[in-house]
Amino acid sequence: RRPPRLVLGRARPQAAPVKVSRDFDLVYQSEPDPWGIGDARSDRYDRYVELLAALAGPRGSLLDICSGFGALLARFAGEFDQLVGVDVSAEAVRRGAERFPGIAFHQARAEALAASPVDGRRFDAILCSDVIYYLEDAHKRRLLEWIARHLAPGGVAFVAAWCPGGDYLTPDELRALVDARFAPLHDELLDEGHL
Repeated sequence: RRPPRLVLGRARPQAAPVKVSRDFDLVYQSEPDPWGIGDARSDRYDRYVELLAALAGPRGSLLDICSGFGALLARFAGEFDQLVGVDVSAEAVRRGAERFPGIAFHQARAEALAASPVDGRRFDAILCSDVIYYLEDAHKRRLLEWIARHLAPGGVAFVAAWCPGGDYLTPDELRALVDARFAPLHDELLDEGHL
């Protein structure tokens, strides 16, 4: 009988995932509505508004992380006493403040909210829509941990993302990230692939 063969080797180098770095100020300066959100009146945004309005308890303050111009956030005027938006782009913040003077806008990166003007606050609701899949894995977890620490008692986090898989999250990957920090109140996969 022959002894088992021992094979030593090195792992083959893997191609590093390509991260696209975008100048979001340039994007906002060169396009009037870079993400095609308009006034955030589509079936998807209507559903977001309906769900958050139904699930939110106290209605003192709502924070929208990566709010862009604030079109979706503005739909909650009258639902919440204070609307606060943060976006990485100074141009988006400037234009949002002009368009919606009732919203308090701040410039901040989603993965660095601990160094932002909103860090010392707690919010009754935090909206995080279509941003988490752009972040590196460690930053995804850091963002969700920040959200969990900054919810007021009885507060609700609304996390939504397009989940086709591939270079983006799958629905199960987003669920695992969110479920590690929050007790889900609702889980819905929309027809166009947003969870």
